[in-house]
Amino acid sequence: MRLEHHYTTIAHKQSVRFLLLILAVKVQAASITILPALDGFTSFTATAMSSNGSVVVGVSGDTAVRWTKETGTKSLFSSPGGSIAIGVSSDGSHIVGSYGTPKTAFEWTESQGPQPFDPKVCCANAVSADGTVVVGTTAGSSVGQAYRFVFGSGSLILASLGKYAQANDVSADGSVVVGAYQPIFGTSDSRAFLWTVAEGMVPLGTLPGAPGPFSIANGISADGKVIVGTTDSSIGQQGFRWTAKTGMQGLGQLPDSITTATAVSDNGKYIVGYAQVGGKQDYRAWIWDATNGMRYITNILSAEGVNLTGVSLVSAVGVSDDGLTIAGYGGRDGTGAAWLATLGSVPPLPVATPEPASFQALALGVIGLGWLIRRRA
Repeated sequence: MRLEHHYTTIAHKQSVRFLLLILAVKVQAASITILPALDGFTSFTATAMSSNGSVVVGVSGDTAVRWTKETGTKSLFSSPGGSIAIGVSSDGSHIVGSYGTPKTAFEWTESQGPQPFDPKVCCANAVSADGTVVVGTTAGSSVGQAYRFVFGSGSLILASLGKYAQANDVSADGSVVVGAYQPIFGTSDSRAFLWTVAEGMVPLGTLPGAPGPFSIANGISADGKVIVGTTDSSIGQQGFRWTAKTGMQGLGQLPDSITTATAVSDNGKYIVGYAQVGGKQDYRAWIWDATNGMRYITNILSAEGVNLTGVSLVSAVGVSDDGLTIAGYGGRDGTGAAWLATLGSVPPLPVATPEPASFQALALGVIGLGWLIRRRA
């Protein structure tokens, strides 16, 4: 066999292997889906999303709703005084919120429908992964306190450091609760807290150089180790990420804006929220991760070729573990709308050590990859 023929054969085999590997990679196209309002209403405000984006909950008109790809937007139940869904479990099977006048907390499941669980509780904000632990705020707006309700055991009022407290989220196993309390109700002096059975309510503080004590914890990772929210800082109000190891860390600012982190992925790697731009009623949804920092979701989608004409993305309320599925609320053509964004991705390819004379194959593979991406785009 001629030497050059031998190398050409190797290069051909390597090229085929590389191109087959490329063809096996799933290339996800970016998209935006406007979730329809409930029949008879014009708007849908999303409040939470299951961990994989399969379920989005919120309120349409004055009715608590649940959206899935299979069912579309469906009413959980209607009530005199209205109803709203505020929290959803990781798998989307348990939904919590409030209804009626005065407000009463409920938990909803497919099999049982809405079930009120404690007459002293007005607002349910979040639920554990298995639906056995619910957190929120007790009745009485001026004296309301954060609570943790365990089915089979009843409500536990979380001993507060202030006159008013609100629990906003809970870890997957229900053991860690986050929220905010106010030493004096009705003021801007709001302070983020972390609660556990062992330590009770612990303040998370603010960032160094903050002009005041303002902070709110809005979300927590599934394992209870990553907490997100918003706080005062030396450069203005900004979103934060807190862990026991690092303490509170600012997420940075987008130009001419103040930012709030509203939710974190179950694995703690991705954070979403909103920015208020220019001190005006101009709110824009963003996503943060350690590699890319804070980015407007509209900019990402536009760069990936998604047409956003007439669509505004005001705030994001949930993000999947891979950071590619995000739910939120905003508007379309001036009407309030919930949305589900899918960010495009080309997963990283495994890197193999090239055999002798396989650099030609590598070059051919790269050319093939470029062709494939153009075709799929």
